[in-house]
Amino acid sequence: MTDHFISDPHFDHTNIIKYSGRVDCLSGVEFKEYDRLLSLNDSRMKSLKISKESLETMNTAIIDDWNRKVKENDTLWCLGDFYIGHSKQRLVEIRNKIRCKNIHLIYGNHDQKWIRKHCPPYLFKSCSDVRFIKINNQEIFLSHYCHVIWPKSHHGTWHLFGHSHSSLNKWVEEHMPNAKCLDVGVDNQNGSYSPWSFDEVKQYMDTKQGQIVDHHQD
Repeated sequence: MTDHFISDPHFDHTNIIKYSGRVDCLSGVEFKEYDRLLSLNDSRMKSLKISKESLETMNTAIIDDWNRKVKENDTLWCLGDFYIGHSKQRLVEIRNKIRCKNIHLIYGNHDQKWIRKHCPPYLFKSCSDVRFIKINNQEIFLSHYCHVIWPKSHHGTWHLFGHSHSSLNKWVEEHMPNAKCLDVGVDNQNGSYSPWSFDEVKQYMDTKQGQIVDHHQD
């Protein structure tokens, strides 16, 4: 059994397709309009209307990528913004399509607004604001948001986060190039929506020496 990490699928959220550039989900007509607006530096693309067909394409693509990689008895840590909608039935339908039995949810900003109040308790193994876990003797701090300092960061603890949809990568690389932190969002996977396995995260973290940004010392 393997632990996997992911964030920000935004199931049932039409606008995330254009805001996060999930262009592989767009129909041909929608893609042409997206490309035109992009050339005009229209970052909000308010005039682009996403169809239900494209929304279902996104939902299916994410679920299929997860199911190809995560086995039924593996553990999947989702670091927020799982479902962006207001239908308990739809939430249950989407969750039931994911074969992994063991999904732990770290609340994201969107989850706070709806899932926290209306999610059936049986859908997730646990729900929390943040988590501090240990896998193979490696301590990991999980949060929807990126932290500059996190618990035991000066002792080699990893920090996994989401929320920023890969847009924070340049800042982290400039200001914290050796920090053991990683955006595990679906929009930080170079064209795939697959979760990161523990071994893949370890391979990435092994390239980082660790970086102390305050007065704490190892």
